[in-house]
Amino acid sequence: MSTDALTSPAPTPAVPRPVILERTSSLVVAGSPHLPLLTDMYTEVMRPEGVLLPSWWDLPDRDDSMENAYDHAQSALLKETARPALDRRHPDGRYCLAHDTAIYFRTVESRRSTAVVPDWCYVPGLTFLVEGRPRPSFVMWRELVAPGIVIEYVSEQDGGEWDDTPEAGKFWVYEHVIRPAFYAIYDVRDGTFEVYRLGAGGFGLAEPNGHGRYLIEPVGLELGVWTGPYEGTTLPWLRWYNADGTPVPTGAEQADRERQRADEEHRRAEKLAAKLRELGVNPDQL
Repeated sequence: MSTDALTSPAPTPAVPRPVILERTSSLVVAGSPHLPLLTDMYTEVMRPEGVLLPSWWDLPDRDDSMENAYDHAQSALLKETARPALDRRHPDGRYCLAHDTAIYFRTVESRRSTAVVPDWCYVPGLTFLVEGRPRPSFVMWRELVAPGIVIEYVSEQDGGEWDDTPEAGKFWVYEHVIRPAFYAIYDVRDGTFEVYRLGAGGFGLAEPNGHGRYLIEPVGLELGVWTGPYEGTTLPWLRWYNADGTPVPTGAEQADRERQRADEEHRRAEKLAAKLRELGVNPDQL
């Protein structure tokens, strides 16, 4: 999805002068080097009194683009398996997992508000609810926390995941404006992906470990490719892994493991009971 896919007219000013958010060179890091705050990344160059910047409720959260069935399933797998680790990392519940949710990064009074829409993202410090209502988008001039990671799935039609055109390309916007700690690009067609890590000079291509996975520090898990059945379809899926190299199980997988464990315990008990009967002992009377 292109960076200008979601736009809206800016509010009518009280004074006919532009309001521009301009990025500065500084970066404030709060608590963790992986969770940058954007407080000093944006400077309000001109704000005449009475001019109000748009809020979540002033900006569109829908467009005409289509989400395919794979994208929805892939995002659901990432979300379900990331949540246990993030619940432990954020006991106060202040984090947000989202897919196909706009991140508004630019608003100019004489132009339109502009967004980029990642396929999947994790944002610490924010919640699903905004002012008691489900979040329609992220608005960078109101919310001052950068994503821990954004993920894009390679699009047959767009192919803009690596577009570094200044001020417009998706890669450029992520690297220079939104500045997530990690940016991953996944190609489901051949099960390959790249991970970029944010450094002082911008994005750098990260190196995988010996198993082809990447440690994503803000999440506390490794990201890798797993081939197997999910939602009734066997495909290579982008998936979270524990430090021991095991995939974080889904709820269905965990329930299946517990069922198998219970069946195994039942078989052992039946085998022991049969042995006792052979010895003339009634196991029901023990």
